[in-house]
Amino acid sequence: MLKQQIRTDVIKALKAQDKRKLTVLRALLSEIRNKEIDIQSELKNEDVLLLVKKQIKDLNKAKEMFAKGARADLVKQNEFEIKILKGYLS
Repeated sequence: MLKQQIRTDVIKALKAQDKRKLTVLRALLSEIRNKEIDIQSELKNEDVLLLVKKQIKDLNKAKEMFAKGARADLVKQNEFEIKILKGYLS
């Protein structure tokens, strides 16, 4: 299940002390948990994929705004987060 893979990746990021990746994955898990609380049942893989796609879409919008505001550091950060999240779409 995709949610279990994300949890496994969180543990790997913790062990590797990869704080940037850990932050992205924890935010994704939090989003999944919030959605599960809202619907009061466990999400299926398709639902998790929809959440990942939504986060990618939101990050792309934010990246565009940061680019317009000449915030190259935040654009780069969003690109990194998008890259991590896209790994779960395949």
